Amino acid sequence: MFEVVIAPCPDQSHLQVLELTLLGNQMVSVERYAKTTHPAQCHRCQAFGHTRSYCRRPFVCMKCAGAHPTTACAKTREVTPKCANCRGAHISSYKGCVAFKTARERLLAYRVTVKQRRRAYQERRQQQSLMRQRQNPSNLMPLSTTTTSSSSSVPATHPRPQPRHWQQRHPTQRDNTAPPYV
Repeated sequence: MFEVVIAPCPDQSHLQVLELTLLGNQMVSVERYAKTTHPAQCHRCQAFGHTRSYCRRPFVCMKCAGAHPTTACAKTREVTPKCANCRGAHISSYKGCVAFKTARERLLAYRVTVKQRRRAYQERRQQQSLMRQRQNPSNLMPLSTTTTSSSSSVPATHPRPQPRHWQQRHPTQRDNTAPPYV
């Protein structure tokens, strides 16, 4: 199984990949990525927002909220479970848990929709083009002309900019107009 991210196109042509059945003489099936709205839950400490692979907290049981791994729990199905997050009468992975709902709301509050992402991209592009125009205004305005006493119009010339200190010619450097050393 491979995961591929395809950039969306305005004409929706990126959806044609969903119709693929053969790729390089191999049978393939292409599916949309099912984006989950559930927060990640650690099955080591039962907290939301991370997974067991990255957790160094002590073990907490999913069934009884005890300080041991869930696999080592001696609790039977007949005994009422205890949530490690809210202390309610359910297991820690219950989707109706108050802690789960809070974590889900927090996750969805920061999730950016496709429309929001597109709008932000367009705003950034507009700002970048405005900044380019401000940095290089000579592309926008034509050179002004000045009139002299002889009433002929001569384009205004800009003085040549002085070279910066790192662009100054060093005495040992030669240019093409200098005579060669003999």
